Amino acid sequence: MELPGAAAENIVLPMMSESANRSKLWRIIAVLGIAPALLHAVPARADEVADIYQRLQNDPRNAALNLQYAAAAEKAGKLKWALPAYERALSSDPGNREAKSGIDRITARLRAEANRP
Repeated sequence: MELPGAAAENIVLPMMSESANRSKLWRIIAVLGIAPALLHAVPARADEVADIYQRLQNDPRNAALNLQYAAAAEKAGKLKWALPAYERALSSDPGNREAKSGIDRITARLRAEANRP
């Protein structure tokens, strides 16, 4: 699913700015399967990744929270951080297509990086 730029600016950004809405937003994103479209819509901030990581420490089996962390880490270019989060999400929710897609995407990118001269 492709997310138009206007949606990222008018819907996603305002919701992400309010921490109360962040968790709700990521659950919606996980259900709709639009996280890949968001990966390129808004760059991840280092404090965003750290904030999600802190929340993940309290609930490490939470599939939606792991997907949120994985997407933020991937946007920040931290592929080796994103992969285990996608794997935890898939372990918690074996039918999760977003987690499977993330694992495939990250694995392919890491493999490509390893094969570079």
